[in-house]
Amino acid sequence: MTITTKHAVTLKLNTKKSQSALTFSTPARSADVVLCPANPATAYFNRGESFNILKSDLTISSSTEEVFCLPSGSTTVNDQTLVIDELKKSKTNKITQPIYQNPAAELKKISDEILAVKISESNKINVLSNRLGELRKQIPKNSIEDIELGNVLHKNFLEILKKNQAYQEEKIRLITSGIKDISSHILQNNFKKAQSKWSQIQSAKKGLSSGSLKKIIKTETETKRSFYNFRDSTLKENARKKEELIEKMLSLACSVTHEAERMNQLKEIHCQWKDIGVAKDESKLWNRFKKASDQTYKSCKEYFRRRDELKISNEKERNNLCDILEKKLAALKTQEADIKEITFLLKEIDITWKTHSPVNDNKAKDLNKRYYQLTSAIWKTRKFEFKNNEICKKNLITEAKSLNSTNPEAKKQIKELQAKWKSTKTAGAKKDNDLWKEFREICDTFFNQNPKKSKNQHTNANGEKVNSLLSSFKALADAPFLELENCQAKVGELKLQLKALLDGYRDDKKSLITRQFRGYQHQIDLKMSALPNPKHKDELNSVISANEQFEKLEKQLLETSSSETYSATFNRLKSQEIPPFQLPKHPQAQEALQSRAQNIKFMSSHESFSNEIMKSERKMRLLCVELELLMGLKTPEEDQKIRTEMNLQQLKQMFGKGKPTKSEIIKKFHKNYLTVRSLGPIPSKIKTELQSRYEEALAKYLSSSSS
Repeated sequence: MTITTKHAVTLKLNTKKSQSALTFSTPARSADVVLCPANPATAYFNRGESFNILKSDLTISSSTEEVFCLPSGSTTVNDQTLVIDELKKSKTNKITQPIYQNPAAELKKISDEILAVKISESNKINVLSNRLGELRKQIPKNSIEDIELGNVLHKNFLEILKKNQAYQEEKIRLITSGIKDISSHILQNNFKKAQSKWSQIQSAKKGLSSGSLKKIIKTETETKRSFYNFRDSTLKENARKKEELIEKMLSLACSVTHEAERMNQLKEIHCQWKDIGVAKDESKLWNRFKKASDQTYKSCKEYFRRRDELKISNEKERNNLCDILEKKLAALKTQEADIKEITFLLKEIDITWKTHSPVNDNKAKDLNKRYYQLTSAIWKTRKFEFKNNEICKKNLITEAKSLNSTNPEAKKQIKELQAKWKSTKTAGAKKDNDLWKEFREICDTFFNQNPKKSKNQHTNANGEKVNSLLSSFKALADAPFLELENCQAKVGELKLQLKALLDGYRDDKKSLITRQFRGYQHQIDLKMSALPNPKHKDELNSVISANEQFEKLEKQLLETSSSETYSATFNRLKSQEIPPFQLPKHPQAQEALQSRAQNIKFMSSHESFSNEIMKSERKMRLLCVELELLMGLKTPEEDQKIRTEMNLQQLKQMFGKGKPTKSEIIKKFHKNYLTVRSLGPIPSKIKTELQSRYEEALAKYLSSSSS
């Protein structure tokens, strides 16, 4: 044995007390020595060492180490120095369970803890399981009641263990599945889903025991590394995108865009910020973004103050209109209805109502409800008057049919019926025409003016000229509306010629020709009304000129295929001056052109430029679909989804309102056409297709319109 003073210790054996104890001269060591009550000759050292007192020997041993013996014949050790060899450093991991002085009391105490434990508390369940097992071992054999209590607790605890095992297995299954999902989301470059799934996994791990966690940690190590790398790269990319949005917000604050459009863009930028998700240095970026956003909002504040005042004023005016309608409705109950007056009143009030817009959202619903209830009641009164007048005219026809044309008095009676017919008010344009035709045929039999004879009698020698003029009118009506720009003088000349020829016609023949002429005339007038006025043409020419300049510059950026070539082209264009151009007064067209100018100067990212291309293309598609929806034309298959969404929105907005007139639709076409010609950047092929589609929509609409 090699003696090393470094490991020399002093042991003392005190046998005078009721419970013997071994003590080291070192207090920290002495505190770790416990004497076993069952065998006073053996003391256990809880670090793995044990001291055995035999009849003649005091033996010192360690769990996996060499046994050392004292000299025989010694039963006590008093301040005797014992020099021992260096023990091996490896120690056992086995933890000795504590010795309970009152196992029965501890058993009752642990029963309450077992009842309170949750299935998800895996580590606590394991601790309780060990305590319960040790307590059951230490219960005296003669304590039958405590043994039975221990058995009952053991049986109940087995159920808890079983449920906890099932709970942990389910958690492990979910975690394993989640780890696979994270790998899939990383491949799909979907950070939000990967982050959400990672959070779910960390939450699920809280209910697992230490042993289960060790197994999971081995499984998730590779995925964890991949996720953290993916997270770091995503946060950096998101930070770059948010930097661009901050720049965009700052440029918007200095923009000359209309306040309403500026506010819409502000909301759109906020939505884009939210869609990007969390980024590196999120707090700092958000503070900068919020500061820029507040600056932009401040520039719109005065506009919204004026708008709020306007809403209050509009609300008062609309209430006044409703008061007028209420008075009129009350008057109609006590006096005879004048259909022309009612029709004129309703049309005028409807125009005035639309001019007093907008109003506050919380007042609009009640105001609209009141307005439409009143107008519906008045329209119903008008319809009732039409019905009564129709009945009166039908009665006159029945009475005329009952007269005998051979009776000399019948002619006098038919004249009286004609006078009554004249004094009877309208039943509606269509009904009046049908009823009058029937009544007149009866009257003609009394005055020897049969329509068939009249037709043969008044055959006009200029029939070929009339037909030729009608053919000319038809050709003009069928021509594309842009070709009518220089045909106004020709149309006026044809009208005068036809009017002179119609003087030689009478009755049904003249009526037939007139109806044909009016049908063609209506189509011609409609197409001529679609022609842009001189003021609009000047604006359109300035937009076309500016668009050509931007297309030349944007073409160079569109031809780039990578970030490097884009950056080089962008830097070259940025150093050039954009040729001056005249802005149109139309806000949307003005905004589109200004945006294109800013893109060329500030859109340094190839990805941002690509996003701007998609955004501009979508805007143009929306304008095409909106026009097709208004005109009742078909929409190509690729834009059917847009049409469905837009149709639902329009149904909500137009609920209780009349359909737009043809003139309103044409006005809408010209207004949005300026925007269509101003939008960009868009690839040349796509822009040409969408622009042609927009222009052809009006031609199709006008050609399908009838009188």
